[in-house]
Amino acid sequence: MPNERRKIQKIEQLINLGFKVTITGGIEANDLDLFSKYPIYIIIAGRAIRDHNDPHQAAITFQKLLQAKWEN
Repeated sequence: MPNERRKIQKIEQLINLGFKVTITGGIEANDLDLFSKYPIYIIIAGRAIRDHNDPHQAAITFQKLLQAKWEN
């Protein structure tokens, strides 16, 4: 958890500096809550979808969660 906290602090710093932040690599659907209060520009979740036992369902899950958390 301390490592996650450091990463979140870095994300906050970059956002506060005006950067558009992209989250890439190793993100799972249940990780989205960690970032939901931030204006994340892009999220790339390739492996979590590609390697899932049902990639189509994984993509749908990601899409629904992303819309629920970031669609205004």
